[in-house]
Order: sequence, then structure tokens, then C-alpha cells
Amino acid sequence: MLWDRIEALKGCTIHTFAKHKPFHILDVKDHKCVIRVESSGKVRNIQRIDFEKALKLRSISTLNPAILRQTGALEANPTYVLAILKHLYPDDIPVS
Repeated sequence: MLWDRIEALKGCTIHTFAKHKPFHILDVKDHKCVIRVESSGKVRNIQRIDFEKALKLRSISTLNPAILRQTGALEANPTYVLAILKHLYPDDIPVS
């Protein structure tokens, strides 16, 4: 299950796919993933539903932050959502 895989990333450092900027997964709770952006130290909350919305759109390899914003799937944090999904599914997964 997706959320179990995200929970397993707690404590990990992941890099954004375009600019390779690191961020840390601080905590994963029932409905949100808490990250800290290394360059700014800013803490961001990413809602569980944001990951689910992104996966419903199309295959991960064809997604980018602009598509997530344009479709209305994600207004906030699309870069981090995609980085986490691409980390979890490097070989892509089929759209459900």
C-alpha cells in the first residue's frame, strides 16, 4: 500500500527530480507527511490525499509539477510529492 511505503521513508533524505535539491522526511502520520527542505529549513506538510490524487492522474513517469497544478490535482508541494513517488516507484507503476 502506498502509505505504508511512505511511512517507511521516515528519516530519509530524498532529492527533487529536476534540481536534485534535498529534503528530509521528518514524520509520517495518519493523514500527512512532514518534510523539511534542506536549503531553507522550511517545514512543509503534505497531505495523504495529495499523493493519491497524483497517482490517479497518469503514470508517474509522465507527471511533472506543472501538470499537477494545471489539472488542479495539487496546488501545494507538487515537486516534493513527485520526488517521493518517483523514489518509491523508480520503474513507474500503472495508473489505477
